[in-house]
Amino acid sequence: MGLTRSQRGSGSLGLTRSRRGSGSMRLPGATWALVAASVVGGAVTLAVALWRQPAPAHLHEGQWIVAAAIGALALGSWVWPVVVYRGGESEALSMDEGFFVILALLVPPLVTLGTLWVATVLAQAGRRRSAVKSAFNVGQVLIAAGAGLSVSRGIAAPSGSLSAGQVAAVALGAAVYFVINTFLVASVMVSMGTPWREFTSDLRIQVSLAGAGVLVGVVLGLAIHEHLWVVALAIPGLVLERRLISARFAALYDRARMAGLYEITLEANRALRQEAVLETILGACR
Repeated sequence: MGLTRSQRGSGSLGLTRSRRGSGSMRLPGATWALVAASVVGGAVTLAVALWRQPAPAHLHEGQWIVAAAIGALALGSWVWPVVVYRGGESEALSMDEGFFVILALLVPPLVTLGTLWVATVLAQAGRRRSAVKSAFNVGQVLIAAGAGLSVSRGIAAPSGSLSAGQVAAVALGAAVYFVINTFLVASVMVSMGTPWREFTSDLRIQVSLAGAGVLVGVVLGLAIHEHLWVVALAIPGLVLERRLISARFAALYDRARMAGLYEITLEANRALRQEAVLETILGACR
């Protein structure tokens, strides 16, 4: 789970940030290089996964059900994200880390990567992203997920009976997923001229939401591992969590608006000249 800046995104999905009212811009050479590196890295990640696990034919029915259900939830989260507004920018809330944890605990790495790949591609098509944004987003997700799976599987691969060490390894893999996702997005936006401080200012809340996503993913993953039918509860559970977080940001947004209106009223009443009143109101609106 994370805040995906809409000039940047959970979605996870990078390169989606857009200042309201801004038009399209030409990408600098450094940005093109990062996009190309993301695409190549994603392709290499998939190729390595296919080489190490040629076919998922040995999967049982429960694993296919988990992959389909979580893939559908990830797709819905990316197509219809929880959008919150901060200043002149919008940010999309996604639950990437939670989806990653559930998949990493319950299905093989190739199926995890394939599920995230299909969900990302369909999400880009559903939101009609440009080819450049779509290519970067797909590569970004595959690189982050591949690195997270490599770390978690290198420490302790999940088995038939999940242990605390295996769950901790997957949680660490989710942390790697979050760090790489955030780093790739930040690198692209910095190459386009966005200052680093815009990312560091939101880092605390992003880490908090990612941690909450990992916790929810662990709880659901353990429950589904013991009882497959619990996967049906993942849908209302995650939807409710989205609504609660959305309500919190809506309350913060309303509070900021009321504070702004209060300050406008004070400043407008202190100034008697019409020009001063107009300047105060226009400044607050900006």
